[in-house]
Amino acid sequence: MKRKLTAKQRAFIREYLVGLNATQAAIRAGYSKRSAKEIGYENLTKPDIHSEISEALSKVSRATKAEATQVVRELGLIAFANVQTLFTPEGKLIPRESLPSDLAKAIESYNVVERKTQQRDKDGKRKTESVIKIRMRNKLRALEMLLRHFQLADPKHRDQDV
Repeated sequence: MKRKLTAKQRAFIREYLVGLNATQAAIRAGYSKRSAKEIGYENLTKPDIHSEISEALSKVSRATKAEATQVVRELGLIAFANVQTLFTPEGKLIPRESLPSDLAKAIESYNVVERKTQQRDKDGKRKTESVIKIRMRNKLRALEMLLRHFQLADPKHRDQDV
């Protein structure tokens, strides 16, 4: 059965999770500076405090792994996006609202600019045309980041075929 932690112990846990330094956590939690090193060590060895810290660190670890996986996936979408998928088989740009979500994530900006042409309509007014400008996210940067993540950008790998 867990015993109830004091307010100072709870503060110590909170502060320890910020910097993972027991001495500084003890000081910020309100313990004496003179005894902070000993108190910090002692707190880390108390089963209830140790358990609370381990549980909190485990939650952070699980969340961080999920976020890291998502970041790697997003980088992959940018790095391996195929600009050809923006067009229909007839060569027309697919409507923006029809873009697959994975492809849309690889697009940095999408602008439609109206401009006048030299052609005139039946009333003699100059016709306008829509020019669509699409800027893709930086593919090379995403590839570099993925190479570093998977440790393939290490100098010892440079002379080898990847």
